[in-house]
Amino acid sequence: MAESPKNRRRARYGIGNLIVLITVLALICTIVAFSAGPQSKSSISNLVIRKNLSIINVNGTGYGIALLSSVNNTAIIKLQKLPIIASTPILFEVEEGKAAAINTYQNSSYANVEIKLDAVSGNSAEIDILSVTGMLMPVSTNGAYTTAPTTMATTVTTSMQSTTAATTTINGTKNENETSIAMQDLSKDENYAIMLNYSAYYANAANCTPNLYNQTYLANKGSWPKGYATYWNVTAMSPSALSFSINRTGAGTFNATFTSSINGNKNVAALFSINIATGAVQQRYMGIFAGYTYSKLYAAKVNITAIGSSCGILIV
Repeated sequence: MAESPKNRRRARYGIGNLIVLITVLALICTIVAFSAGPQSKSSISNLVIRKNLSIINVNGTGYGIALLSSVNNTAIIKLQKLPIIASTPILFEVEEGKAAAINTYQNSSYANVEIKLDAVSGNSAEIDILSVTGMLMPVSTNGAYTTAPTTMATTVTTSMQSTTAATTTINGTKNENETSIAMQDLSKDENYAIMLNYSAYYANAANCTPNLYNQTYLANKGSWPKGYATYWNVTAMSPSALSFSINRTGAGTFNATFTSSINGNKNVAALFSINIATGAVQQRYMGIFAGYTYSKLYAAKVNITAIGSSCGILIV
């Protein structure tokens, strides 16, 4: 007996509804799969990274991470906070068995992520990532530095939250109390604060290797360094350190100096004259900073921070 038109319509509608239902369920599953993203964890162990960018989520924050290059037991790693379009990549070098303390926001001396290199071979590396709080980076330039012990002769904190690794000597102190007052007056000067930052930059430049320099230069300039901009040319003309000293020059007067050392040649880079009776501080840039002003040095400091590497002072 022939099927009635009414039954045929019901069958067609039933099949059509089933197809629509299956399509909607598949779409929902797809949306869930894409929106879930990487699972957020406070730590990630035995993560294998390669040349291509891996997307991870640590403590609710997304990062892109990749291995740029490796030499023997050392890896150069690129870390960038998501979204990538709104952040600056951080390049850092770390040895097997050691860790790098990193401030991914590049706005503090305290790390929020620690990355330990377990092993590296060729085009891949195995790392552990840990979300941390309150970990002071050994030398602060708002970037990433290995947490291996770092010699810090003096640490001075100013109102600008500057940290320095400059060597400090205090000479001719007939009255230690007057010297202390002179340092208090000096610490209020913005030029002194910026010099503390540059002392830290030059001290940490010792961690900048040729490979890290080239990778950092490429990431920030878009091309490989050549000519005067090569690692060997730049380091030959850059200070290996800035040392600080303060000397009594008279009754209640002091001179404080930052001295640069380039290939053993020492020259005063900044001179501060302090009068503790009035609290006045007079400053003059010279040597490697001749012709500079606070605003110029601060603008360069912003660029060094954005580079996010121990090589920043050499590239800016």
